[in-house]
Amino acid sequence: MSEGASPAQIINSCIISSPLWALFRVDKLAKNMRLLRDPHLSEADRARRLQHHEDVLAIGDDVATKTENGEVSVPATTVLQQSPC
Repeated sequence: MSEGASPAQIINSCIISSPLWALFRVDKLAKNMRLLRDPHLSEADRARRLQHHEDVLAIGDDVATKTENGEVSVPATTVLQQSPC
């Protein structure tokens, strides 16, 4: 563990250092099955939501486009609009 590590890095290093780590298998979900099987979505809505899903995954996987300062550049289509209540 390195000094100045983020809470996520500390937890990650603790898990990997555990003697139980060798017993785990890491799986990655590849398809949003709920979205793909929704019969009420138009093709345009489905495509928009799939793009949103891919954008969010890219941020989570730390492969999203970043600015010079290391900030994530979020496409406008990824930002959810607040609906009036």
